[in-house]
Amino acid sequence: MLGYRVVTYNVKGLHSPQKRRKILDQLKQMNCSIAYLQETHLSDAEHEKMNKSWASQVYYSSHKSGRRRGVAILIHRSIQFCFDSSFKDKEGRYVLINGTINGVWVSMLNVYAPNDNSPQFMKSIFNLVLDKAQGMLLIAGDFNCVLNPFLDKSTNSNIQPTTMSRALKNCCEEFGFLDVWRYKHPGDRDYTFFSHPHSTYSRIDYFFVPSNESFRAIDCQIHNITLSDHAPVSMVWDVGRVTTSGRWRLNTSLLGMPAFQATIRDEFISYLEINDKEDVSPIILWEAAKAVLRGKIIQLASTFKKVRTAKRQELEKKVGDLEKQHKKNTTSENLNKLKKAKQELDDLLTEKIERNLRFLKQKYYEHGSRASRLLASQLRKQCSLTTVHKIKSNKSDKPFLYKPNEISEAFAAFYKDLYSDKDRVSDPAVFDNYLKSIKLPTIDPTSAKFIDRPITKEEIEKAIKNLKNNKSPGTDGFTNEFYKNYIDLISPILERAYSDALEKGELPSAWREAIISVIPKEHKDPTDCASYRPIALLNTDCKLLTSILAKRVESVITTVIHPDQTGFIAGRYLPDNVRRLLNVMEHSNNYPFPCMALAVDAEKAFDRVSWPFLLKTLDRFGFGPNFNRWIQLLYAAPRSMVRVNGHISQSFDLGRGTRQGCPLSPLLFALSIEPLAQMIREDVNINGIEIGDKIHKISLYADDILVYLSEPLNSVPKLMDCFAKFGALSGYKVNVNKTEALALNSLVTHQMKAAFSFKWPKDGISYLGTTITQNLDKLYRANYNKLIDKISVDLNRWAVLPLTISGRIESIRMNVLPRLLFLFQTLPLAPPKNMFTILDRLISRFIWQGRRPRVRYKTLQLSKQHGGWGLPHLRHYWLACQLRALIIWISDKTDTRWLEIEKSLCTLTPLSKVPFTENKSLEETLGRWSKTTLAAWREVQKNFGLPCDMSVLSGVAHLKGFIPLKLDAGYKRWGHLNLNYIHQLIEDQELKTFEQLMNEFGLPRSDFYRYLQIRSYLFKHPDWNRIKKSDSPIEQYLTKIQNGKYIGRPISNLYRILSAMKQENTLHIKQKWEAELETEIREEVWDNIASEMHKVTNANLWREFQWKIVHRFFRSPRILAKIDPNRTSECWRECGEVSADHTHIFWKCPLLDNFWCEILDLLDKVFVF
Repeated sequence: MLGYRVVTYNVKGLHSPQKRRKILDQLKQMNCSIAYLQETHLSDAEHEKMNKSWASQVYYSSHKSGRRRGVAILIHRSIQFCFDSSFKDKEGRYVLINGTINGVWVSMLNVYAPNDNSPQFMKSIFNLVLDKAQGMLLIAGDFNCVLNPFLDKSTNSNIQPTTMSRALKNCCEEFGFLDVWRYKHPGDRDYTFFSHPHSTYSRIDYFFVPSNESFRAIDCQIHNITLSDHAPVSMVWDVGRVTTSGRWRLNTSLLGMPAFQATIRDEFISYLEINDKEDVSPIILWEAAKAVLRGKIIQLASTFKKVRTAKRQELEKKVGDLEKQHKKNTTSENLNKLKKAKQELDDLLTEKIERNLRFLKQKYYEHGSRASRLLASQLRKQCSLTTVHKIKSNKSDKPFLYKPNEISEAFAAFYKDLYSDKDRVSDPAVFDNYLKSIKLPTIDPTSAKFIDRPITKEEIEKAIKNLKNNKSPGTDGFTNEFYKNYIDLISPILERAYSDALEKGELPSAWREAIISVIPKEHKDPTDCASYRPIALLNTDCKLLTSILAKRVESVITTVIHPDQTGFIAGRYLPDNVRRLLNVMEHSNNYPFPCMALAVDAEKAFDRVSWPFLLKTLDRFGFGPNFNRWIQLLYAAPRSMVRVNGHISQSFDLGRGTRQGCPLSPLLFALSIEPLAQMIREDVNINGIEIGDKIHKISLYADDILVYLSEPLNSVPKLMDCFAKFGALSGYKVNVNKTEALALNSLVTHQMKAAFSFKWPKDGISYLGTTITQNLDKLYRANYNKLIDKISVDLNRWAVLPLTISGRIESIRMNVLPRLLFLFQTLPLAPPKNMFTILDRLISRFIWQGRRPRVRYKTLQLSKQHGGWGLPHLRHYWLACQLRALIIWISDKTDTRWLEIEKSLCTLTPLSKVPFTENKSLEETLGRWSKTTLAAWREVQKNFGLPCDMSVLSGVAHLKGFIPLKLDAGYKRWGHLNLNYIHQLIEDQELKTFEQLMNEFGLPRSDFYRYLQIRSYLFKHPDWNRIKKSDSPIEQYLTKIQNGKYIGRPISNLYRILSAMKQENTLHIKQKWEAELETEIREEVWDNIASEMHKVTNANLWREFQWKIVHRFFRSPRILAKIDPNRTSECWRECGEVSADHTHIFWKCPLLDNFWCEILDLLDKVFVF
């Protein structure tokens, strides 16, 4: 069996990024799977960067200085290495790691021995192996001594072995280790190191394996000395490696080569000119086109590689020949020839490295250390989340499977069983009878016809443009980037192919194939196949088709899916379900019957959907024949295979389920489960919880079902009957033992809990990413405390990363803010005042790395346009999230179920009017969660200078202190005429005339006296002059909401408005510059400086540098002298200035005159002033 190629290499320092790239590229060319590197001269943080190449795992030992010694073991991403433990010294001399490769225990020890003849070191190394190594062992490295002076040195002088050499030889004999190269080449002479001072060669780099495992050392070679003064030594190590099964995939980097793009386009056009005939099926035309283009792409890629490889091999051969000559005759002439050849090879490697790095350098130039996708992955803990190291077996004599092929086949067997429709109901009448017994809505005929229309080229092009880059392709290997590059050629063919497929009633087999990639679920057993989420990687042709159908369904789905379902439906959100539950819980405390909530755990809900039932359900909802036919075609004999750890299983047939990863699947699932939800709503024997005039029974977020029940002893059995009936037809199955129940009031007794097999967690149920406690006062502790602790741990872990200030701020935005925003949105809690202080301190400490801040925290929170860096203002985000509920109050969204509850508790005044009418007694009638929203609004009014008694948002019929309202019901009639708010009475900052109101709203002339009354009230109001201007951005925004213009992304909009209204600025910095420059800087000039800082260059590092200069980040000699009296305030350049400030250091220093003159001359030449 072929094994892994392991290379040991003393690299003589990797500080230079270019040399690092060369070394890594050289190892890649050698097909290196595991690299043992010595003398890396890197720190811990720099070693961590090594995993950005072909290596996914790096284990190292660094010298404390970070500039000496250093060893590292690099493991290729294709190797399924499961780390167990490591042992290393503090001097960068060795690192030992233990773990498994494909389920086989291995130990790898990398050594860089001292060159000061230290025999004790050798003994300590082998003692470490005896104590700590497990399983198969491989020792390698630079041992700085020769085992056989006669064979391992180029000089023929009779040199006695050193004590360290003898110690190494004795240890090998005593512990039974073989020198692999010598074992394979018993009498040969070759060397791994050339000493320039002594002009001698020697072999001091070794591989050692236990003698009883010598068969595992298949091959061992010494390579040329090129990039270091040591030669890389390679060995093929057989550890029972299982060869992975790969499929062709387009290398998207080729699309960045103009020559490649042009060649493929010409080939594509030529193919169409020859083959696009009337008698050729569009499907066959397209599938054959992909086959032709695939062959051409493979040919081009191979040609490019062969040209590069041939040139490299020619130079390597030349270096090898000259090196042999020099080993035989160490003359200066031979050495010069060898140096010249090595330089040519180095130039070639440099050219390749620079070509590969060109795009990376451009990205780094533009983004610096910003937390883009690369940084986001760097901030996560290093763990192989997608690697399955072992899986449970059904065999009693073999409890676990370790080999990748065995694991993938185990998953295939699991999914084959899961997706097989064993208990399939074949009688259509059974489905019809069941669905007819439920009152389900239907889409209107016009909408059905809209969905049924032929797929157009415009829809295909739009779908292609919306495809995301860097996504794994399906079985054909063509990526989304390929479709985008040739959209003009592909979209017309696909339009005809889709039409032909629907007409003939058959999809190509490739469109029905999928590769299942498994993703582990959190807090689940990683050795159980059921603990993984199957994601289907579909061909792009299929993804485009389903995304187009999904867009059509989205336009009508809200007409047939009840507002109880919020998952994957536009305009409905996950936080609404949580707020509804909290409202129900609060109300249930006063309910006269025992109440409970049941978080139903469904077993693989998406994967068990019965296709016949789905098709009948679609028909029942009124979808047209063409749409139903598309679904039939998509689910006609589909096949899948499972890819785990790079190994692809045998394909198998599917018999049920909606594919996770398909754009249409979430909508189909929502439609398929709606009959169950409606059956529960209609069943009078299932008692929900009545609040106001509404009964609440069920909440759904896709397959997450929460049922509200009163009188559980009667309701639960009926509920389980509903699940059983539905499951018998649809495949839905409740996992009773994992279903969690929560008592909503004290009337739920222990006897009631014991009557059912549900879990009753003491600490609350897990629901949609939150922990819902029975005692609502413990909600904060159960959710926020845990999150803040996790954020603190993460910030401490990320502190060691070499990030700039902007990079650290970006990491807060990408990794901390989303987690907090989730809780801000889902839990309407008023956190303690010190929570934001604690979080701000954690963030500030992370940004400034524990040092004293040089820029105010509030300045960092300003937008970039106003001189800040956009650091999230967490308090403002919390306010924005709470005000989202206020927007729903105002817009009166009828499909938001929690709104019904909160409105029912507000009986004296419409809930939408309460925020704009200050009435303490009225506010006391509100529910707990409404009070949180109202408190957030009151905070905004107070802290942002908004009027409290009355504003343009106030209701005309709910004005505080307007006595005629109590005596005259005529004002309430104005609401029937759509005259509801104060802002409707104002135009151009003045009160409208009565004639204007008559014309606009149809007021009767008899209301003129009422108009005079309200005019008098408004004119006498102390805030009238402020109110009529209505210049507050947040009031303007909410006015649009009141006018029925619901604006998307409310949280982002509100946060932006709140941040703009907060009067923070950088004028204090301006004043310091004015004092130094002894001149006045106009505010408009200063504002322009602040806004232009991030526009003058696309390099993030230079933007940050300029920002630091403007904000006086750097400490001048004058400031340093104030901090430390022992330091001088004189100019560093020794120009004679005794008190050097910022202006002097960056501009006024006379030694800078020539520099700035050169800059001005260059600008003059470039821009031709």
